[in-house]
Amino acid sequence: MPSRLLTAGAILLIATGAALGAHPAYAADPVAPFTVQGTPVELNSASGSAPELKPGLSRTTLPTDTTSRFGIVKRSAGESLVVTVSGFATEKGQPYFSTDDHELSVKLKLADENDTSCGSTISSSNSRVSKDDNLWLLSTTAFVDAADTDRDTSYDDKCATATSFLVEVTREAPATAQPLPAEILVSREPKATGTGTPATAAQMSELVTQPKAVGPAVAPGHGFSDAPTLKPGGYPVTLCLGETVYYRVRLEWGQRLGASVQLPQNGSQVAVPVQTTANMTLWTPQRVPIDPSSSSDQSTLSANEGDSKLLSSFTAPVAWGNRTLSYKNGTDATGKVGLNAAQWTDLPGWYYVSVTTVPFDAEAAAGAAKAKPLPATVTIDVQGQPTKGPSYVNAGNQPVAEPAAGRLSVGSEKSGDGSSTPWARIGGGVLVVLLAAAAVAWALRARRRTS
Repeated sequence: MPSRLLTAGAILLIATGAALGAHPAYAADPVAPFTVQGTPVELNSASGSAPELKPGLSRTTLPTDTTSRFGIVKRSAGESLVVTVSGFATEKGQPYFSTDDHELSVKLKLADENDTSCGSTISSSNSRVSKDDNLWLLSTTAFVDAADTDRDTSYDDKCATATSFLVEVTREAPATAQPLPAEILVSREPKATGTGTPATAAQMSELVTQPKAVGPAVAPGHGFSDAPTLKPGGYPVTLCLGETVYYRVRLEWGQRLGASVQLPQNGSQVAVPVQTTANMTLWTPQRVPIDPSSSSDQSTLSANEGDSKLLSSFTAPVAWGNRTLSYKNGTDATGKVGLNAAQWTDLPGWYYVSVTTVPFDAEAAAGAAKAKPLPATVTIDVQGQPTKGPSYVNAGNQPVAEPAAGRLSVGSEKSGDGSSTPWARIGGGVLVVLLAAAAVAWALRARRRTS
């Protein structure tokens, strides 16, 4: 019965590959899409029929029209609220560059007769892709702080006491754009006491993370929700032109992150065949991009030259008080981090590292088929010992437990829950391998009985 044995063996090989999560050869792969996970939800164009968005992660698909679509978010009195919408802009037949502007916006409003706008939105390069720019991840954030902070420039007493808000999501896209699968992250944080002071300028000095000797490879994710966890150290990764890979790092109160990418990996003797732009971005647990004022997180690789480039970025130490920083503290108060980056390094949780390589221009894109796998080294450095954070209270100032990690950022390293934790996938893969092994054993026994 050789055919039965061959079939069972094939099952074992396929199952083993699936269980280990081995990525096929990057050079032959299409570019992996942005991973979208979470509870399915359909936003409604009628604000009166808007679905409720629960704390945590939801997923939806935004059409190509410019119609506003709505959801509802609720919070307890005194809580801060952050809503981030993320999706990767794509166009038909345009793998790298946009034919026109793409923009994603999110606003928080009161469902009142005045259509009152609440809170602030974060304006960054990630909320818009301009014509002829590289197609990119669109990610935009709206928030209402529980207390009057300088980062919430639209703080309003009426909004401060509200417990229900409309979430208005609007998309601008050209005719060639495709529907946008998107994640919606809702983060709620209780009122805090004993919040402490912000990090000092000296604690926010420039941090350049030098490449470290590589250990075992960790297959990257292709979005926030499937990003694997990295500990301090060096990790080999292979990058595909046009691809964005994601990792996550856990930070506690008082800790800061430094990260770097060396590409090509030193000693690899690999040169890119087309001029390539490489970019690294750090993201907070609320998915706000961190762009330190003195980071070197973008570089250009010249065609047919194998010189390594080092992209490096860093955060401030995690401190609740960072959100109170403003220009009133002085232009040097945030050291080399910068005001916006410091203000949003204010909660412990998962911080993310994304790395993208794209053609430098249309001429480079025309030769993209010649691109080869690009070996690189990702290095992670976590500085500082965990410190005590603030205490949390309810609207009546009675103590409440510190929010579980899932309330502030998806997944909990201690409990192993959350869509981005790999234990369930690994367990499922082991089961597949065991079933396949049983199939092989059955085939061998059947063969012996018939011979």
